[in-house]
Amino acid sequence: INAVSPAVQGRGQAINGALNWATTMQGVSPDFLEIRNWPLKEGVSFSNEDVNGAAKVCLIGQTVVDNIFDPGDDPVGKTIRFNKIPFKIIGVLGEKGENAFGQDQDDILLAPYTTVQKRILAIPYIQTIYASSTSSETSEPATQELSQILRNSHRLTNTEQDDFTVRTQAELINTFSSTSELLTVLLAAIAGISLLVGGIGIMNIMYVSVTERTKEIG
Repeated sequence: INAVSPAVQGRGQAINGALNWATTMQGVSPDFLEIRNWPLKEGVSFSNEDVNGAAKVCLIGQTVVDNIFDPGDDPVGKTIRFNKIPFKIIGVLGEKGENAFGQDQDDILLAPYTTVQKRILAIPYIQTIYASSTSSETSEPATQELSQILRNSHRLTNTEQDDFTVRTQAELINTFSSTSELLTVLLAAIAGISLLVGGIGIMNIMYVSVTERTKEIG
């Protein structure tokens, strides 16, 4: 494993003066940006000290910037509110655009996960763990190691089923590819049926026309 980040998230309103925008705040650790290969457009990321102190600082996505700041305004150093909790913006995330499922990846706020746990969600646990392997070749053994670590941590016996799910990017890509292939087959079948029905309709019209004019044709 190369990097690990706990994660929690919640929905709410990001407010700057009279402007507001419904978005998602995700609580993560500093390693999250490395795992997602997500550079900053400007500013700095929060540190482990911010996580330990549950600091009210955040990184802001470009979509949120466009909706709660006037054009030309520099959001770094400004304070906004998320669900009535003030957060100081210390950095702007680089633009990622939409993902493979059509979701806007820039419509997000990132903050220390301890802050989101305590200030936003009021929960003591984490919801997700993001991790990256040292290379693509070590992805499978890393997945197996993570599964075993979680089973040990959750005190599961050999006969008990996992009470967690481990997903890799490869599995998500395969699932998306399978869905795309199924949709392609389905659309091809619908198009084939449409052509068949249309061909039968045209054939019937021509058959009737020829039958009515049999004597004239003869």
